[in-house]
Amino acid sequence: MNIKKKLIDDYLAYISSFTIILLFPGFALYNTLVAYGFITPIFGGFFGLFSVIYLILVLPMLLRLPVFLDNKSLGYFIILIFLYVYIFLFSTTNYLLDSRAGIEDAYFQIIETMTLTLAIFFIGFFVDLNQKIYKILLYTILVSAALLLFYFLKTGQVMFYAKSFADDNATEYVSTYQGYARSAIITSLIVLSMTNRLARYLFIYMLSIFILFILGARSEFVGLVLSGTLLLLLRFKINIIQFLKLLSFCVLGLIVLYFSYDSFSGGRGAQVFDLANDTSWEARKSLEQIGLNQIIQHPILGYFGGHILEGGSRGSYIHNVLSVWAGFGLISFILYVLLCFIPFFHCILIALKDKQQTDKFYFCLSLSSVVVLLILFSKSFFWVLPGFVWGLYLSINRSRVK
Repeated sequence: MNIKKKLIDDYLAYISSFTIILLFPGFALYNTLVAYGFITPIFGGFFGLFSVIYLILVLPMLLRLPVFLDNKSLGYFIILIFLYVYIFLFSTTNYLLDSRAGIEDAYFQIIETMTLTLAIFFIGFFVDLNQKIYKILLYTILVSAALLLFYFLKTGQVMFYAKSFADDNATEYVSTYQGYARSAIITSLIVLSMTNRLARYLFIYMLSIFILFILGARSEFVGLVLSGTLLLLLRFKINIIQFLKLLSFCVLGLIVLYFSYDSFSGGRGAQVFDLANDTSWEARKSLEQIGLNQIIQHPILGYFGGHILEGGSRGSYIHNVLSVWAGFGLISFILYVLLCFIPFFHCILIALKDKQQTDKFYFCLSLSSVVVLLILFSKSFFWVLPGFVWGLYLSINRSRVK
């Protein structure tokens, strides 16, 4: 029995680790190759296809998930299951009873999001953050930073937008900056969480910030800056000498930024310092007002598909956690907030109280801080990375009990 369980554990860990490489750095590589015409888009958008393949590969093991949990995690798991079942039944009921144009599109958008989030959840739960993953992702950061620096120096462009390079036949398959940002922040946080030398940590941290800046991912850029700083404070015991080194490093970075501001100020990433004049930010505020009106008119059950019915497209939702309330009602909103906030605050308490933790714990801590920050200010229900935190949190609780 123990041998069988070990084989299952090893299989799930291996396939999850491989899928992380595939869905994050692999996703960025595939999209870049398609954009530049080196390959045809044979895998479509890539992320969805391989997420579904991963679910199929682990599906026979999913019924064993409660066996992997401890009693302390069971309550959190029940909240997660209840939310999933509730949203699925709520969405399906609206889809079957409401024949208005746009409801079908809204329903399938939700099903797609739930499927991708489920895949990410299981990856987070089963993945083993080993040295092979660390080396592959570390080299990914080094190579990506070098290529983006070369791109900037050669073109003078402060934003790399792969979709603009693709021909008409491939454009629809190439990801926007948001897909690249998802790959970059997961890759960066895993490597940072597994790095235990301060100098190397700071070097990787700066490279990761540069990558996200050039990708034009403002939300992830801010999220990485803050989560990286939090991880630095809670993982490393900084004495006066280390503090002076860190301070010198920051001062040097500010000097470089000051003298190169004119070059970088035209990039999308720099707009985070001037949101008042950002048209994207203004558009989001307009969508937020539409969503808030829907919440006021339908405070208990929400307004299913309202972002499409009134906003006109799949992307016309509130760009924060209130999108859950607007679309699925008050109960879903409360449960979703609990699922996202509990891991963050629990990890903070553990990090402050206990000594050194596992790499997976620090990854959960850093990613949960990003999730909490971004769902408050820029990310909606349709952002799949919270599922990663949910899986990581259940996994680290299981490990701590062991």
